[in-house]
Amino acid sequence: DFRTKNLSISATKYLYPKNSETEFDYEKFLYVLRKLTTIENIDSKISLSLSGGMDSRVLFALMLQNKTNDWNAHTFGEPEHPDSLIAGKISAAFNVPHSRLFDDEFSSEILIEEIQDYVGQTAVNNPISAVLQLRNYYPLKNKNVFLIDGGFGEIWRSEFFNKIIFAGRKDLTDKNHVKIFKHLKYPHPEIFNKEIKEKMYSGALEAVIQIMETLPSPAELGVEKWLDLFSLNSRLLNLYGPEQTRLDGIAPGYMPFVQLPASNFLFAVNEIEKRNSKLFRRIITNLEPALKKFPLVKGNVSHPFYFGSLQKRIYSKIVGKTKPQKAYPSEILFRKKLDAFIGDILFSLEVKNCSYYDKKKIEALKKDFKQNVETISSDLDWFISFELYRRSVGRKTG
Repeated sequence: DFRTKNLSISATKYLYPKNSETEFDYEKFLYVLRKLTTIENIDSKISLSLSGGMDSRVLFALMLQNKTNDWNAHTFGEPEHPDSLIAGKISAAFNVPHSRLFDDEFSSEILIEEIQDYVGQTAVNNPISAVLQLRNYYPLKNKNVFLIDGGFGEIWRSEFFNKIIFAGRKDLTDKNHVKIFKHLKYPHPEIFNKEIKEKMYSGALEAVIQIMETLPSPAELGVEKWLDLFSLNSRLLNLYGPEQTRLDGIAPGYMPFVQLPASNFLFAVNEIEKRNSKLFRRIITNLEPALKKFPLVKGNVSHPFYFGSLQKRIYSKIVGKTKPQKAYPSEILFRKKLDAFIGDILFSLEVKNCSYYDKKKIEALKKDFKQNVETISSDLDWFISFELYRRSVGRKTG
């Protein structure tokens, strides 16, 4: 089964993918990726999720070699987003049918129902605004389409947990769990009181320690390979897994880069080949060099194809400061449709009387909600997600 949610890891102490390759064979790897993007005996229409990023572009280059399947490309989200604009230009240049899947016609009632379902299914993996993008999948339901997606391709480009590579290498080799945990923390709003924060910290730290104790030592394996293994056993299963399961109920599909036939090569690749997307650039150069003339997209910013990881980050920060990103129309509509719903939650007695929260932080969220009337701030976005999940758990256990 090629479903990501069914990705099986062997029972050895190293938890490597099954039948892991010991030496990297580029041509063999390319053959496997071709097989994963050329699906035999399938009645469904194959559609590639094409963005402005590197990973989907590699799959696009591979699928252009595909003489078996009838396939097209699609992009989710705002038509004016750089992802959509560049994906459209790439598809047109290679005569591949391309559609933009975007739905900004929704009622408050439908949106609230979708948000509540999403939070319950994904356990606060994302803020509520994630629904704005993910609901664009709905037009594909019952359309007999099979999706191919470049998700988790970052692991082939050493893009996960870079803070540890650059600042926490010694902490990792020394197995300093407390310091390692600091490098793994993802910024979330400080909405909880001291006691709850300590409990959450303790539980999260224990989870990290448990995973680390099942893996070989970083000193034995090497920091970069260890982080790949850690990503497979944490990020893939806990973040990508629930979302893939949810999406399978809308339109089936898979992510080729984490299917076992491909991931078996992961630990054989030289780390130098993965840095700055060297391996993926090599594939594009060999298969379809014309794809290099199109910019890549990071977030809301497009940048030249030849930029490395550091150049990309610096450039994005500079552009972000000099050209602040305006809210897209759908983000403004999202806030408008949910204004009363969010206000009812934020100013409710349930929130006021909840012992989990730092009262000063909640007051700050209320002030922000009143002042910023166009969009939902990141802190409020995450808070509503947690509060809805807390209430859903309370209903189930109560």
